[in-house]
Amino acid sequence: MVQRIVTVASQSWVLVEALEEAGVKDGHTVKVVVPRVRVGPLTYGVLAANNVAPQMDIIYFCDVEGVEILDISGNPYKDELPDDVILPKGGIVVPNGPGWYDLVATIHVNGATRILSVPRPKLLPEWIPVPVPA
Repeated sequence: MVQRIVTVASQSWVLVEALEEAGVKDGHTVKVVVPRVRVGPLTYGVLAANNVAPQMDIIYFCDVEGVEILDISGNPYKDELPDDVILPKGGIVVPNGPGWYDLVATIHVNGATRILSVPRPKLLPEWIPVPVPA
């Protein structure tokens, strides 16, 4: 089984910035649509730079251009969101493997931006597999 992880190469700041632009603050829990999240194999240089094993895919937020808030709750106490993005234990399950996905996620922000659940990732039709260098 391939493990999906978030690393420096994930560009987590893009997700955090999109959440901030949508009005999410530290202390909120939101149900949100995160469009065009890419799940892909490690690309050249990422393996060594992030000290991860080759049987891991990386979750990339670099193509996210905003989020859609479906529900928001909680008591915000700070405007600025934390930079860390943490996946649920066991990562995110993507049944179709590498590609671009629209994620409906529950995210809780409290000292870290925690993705609590992603029930059914939707594979986008235009995904293009990225070959892993030999």
